[in-house]
Amino acid sequence: MWHGDLRQASDLETLPPVDWVIDAAANPSVLAGVDGKTSSLQLVQHNLLGTAQATQVWGWTPQIKIDQVLQEIAEFAEANDHWCSISVSA
Repeated sequence: MWHGDLRQASDLETLPPVDWVIDAAANPSVLAGVDGKTSSLQLVQHNLLGTAQATQVWGWTPQIKIDQVLQEIAEFAEANDHWCSISVSA
């Protein structure tokens, strides 16, 4: 197991080739960046920059297409009309 910060290209460049990456640093709240607890810069860094670094350093590409991700989000929202309160309390 290796530990690194996906937001830092220099951390990724020192790692050996890997089969799996678990990026668990994203801020999942729908209020992220506007709730006074995190800044919009932190939101972008945590939720987007790690993926961008992985694509550039390792040539990684997502295996699930955006249409499928959005469909899953829509289905979840329809099945859980209280989803916003779930996100806020998480």
